[in-house]
Amino acid sequence: MSTPSELELFDWWLGELDDDAAARVEAALFEDDSVLAQLQWLRALAEALATAVPQGALPMLALTHGLAVQLERAGLPHTAYVVAPGQTVACAATVDQRYSVARLQADLQGVERVDVRVRSPHLGELRFDDVPFDHVRSEVVLLQSGDAVRSVPTTTLTFELRGVRSGAEVELGTFVMAHRALGDAG
Repeated sequence: MSTPSELELFDWWLGELDDDAAARVEAALFEDDSVLAQLQWLRALAEALATAVPQGALPMLALTHGLAVQLERAGLPHTAYVVAPGQTVACAATVDQRYSVARLQADLQGVERVDVRVRSPHLGELRFDDVPFDHVRSEVVLLQSGDAVRSVPTTTLTFELRGVRSGAEVELGTFVMAHRALGDAG
């Protein structure tokens, strides 16, 4: 029996594995105390992230679908947006939001790696390499803290997804969010 990877353990904890893969992880959990210890460490990490992000300790990060769902289940006030390639979506800061989720949907079939670039006239450029993505749901989930969202002036944010498919770099889509600052009547 092979030892499950951290990603497999995390996906098992989030309920994202198929039945066969889940059974292999569960067998490893019962047979190897180090696998159980690794799962407990991953759970503590997920709980720390679920606390740190809404409090603004991490301004923006990419999440797995399962981790985003777990965070949403916590019931904290947040905003959520689904953006397709070429689409412009209006978004706004709210007084009580703890975080904001942007689900960037693209054709991720056969993609081996995804990088994200975020550009704004007011913020410059941010780059996130090799982010988690969900090829089944065809999305990249980005999360930004509420404090970070409230600090952004009215601006346009452009997200570019690039990836690697069959060993070649490909453009996966450009997504635009028209952000309205807190208190800006627009």
